[in-house]
Amino acid sequence: MRAYNANIITRAALQLSPLLFQRPGRLRLAHWEDVDFDQALLRCPPEKMKLREWKKRDA
Repeated sequence: MRAYNANIITRAALQLSPLLFQRPGRLRLAHWEDVDFDQALLRCPPEKMKLREWKKRDA
């Protein structure tokens, strides 16, 4: 991963993936408010986990 010559954001995501065990789409759509630095957590609210399902419910 370190030798991968690509955009810095792509490289950062590749390095975070094995540490966070998140799906690529979830990692890509993460927001800073989802990160709890004090507890070292990346929270995944249920409304963001199955975005398509929640959109169907609101429609």
